[in-house]
Amino acid sequence: MEVIRVSLTQSFMEIRLKGFGFRGEVIGKMVFAGMEIILGTHEADEVHIKAVNIQGVPLRHNRNYTVATADMFTFGRLLPDIVKAKDKKYFVPEFLRDLLVTTVISLQKD
Repeated sequence: MEVIRVSLTQSFMEIRLKGFGFRGEVIGKMVFAGMEIILGTHEADEVHIKAVNIQGVPLRHNRNYTVATADMFTFGRLLPDIVKAKDKKYFVPEFLRDLLVTTVISLQKD
């Protein structure tokens, strides 16, 4: 939940980044697949997360979830909750986009 919250903040989306093979200028908006993020606003028009559903099921705070992300989020200070995760698996030299295509095709066959 914290990773989702942080990634939706304007300050995160505007981080200027160099290195890590990053070819953009700012991080931009994080895209989530298989998740519905329901947002609300506070009085000062500040956005907050009202609920998160994963494939239609509400996110459970006491459950562990497996996520796929770019390796640049697994170290450094960008998303500390991912950095602190004890169980990480790196796929090298594959690209995340190729792994996702393979996974989606595999799921469609099931």
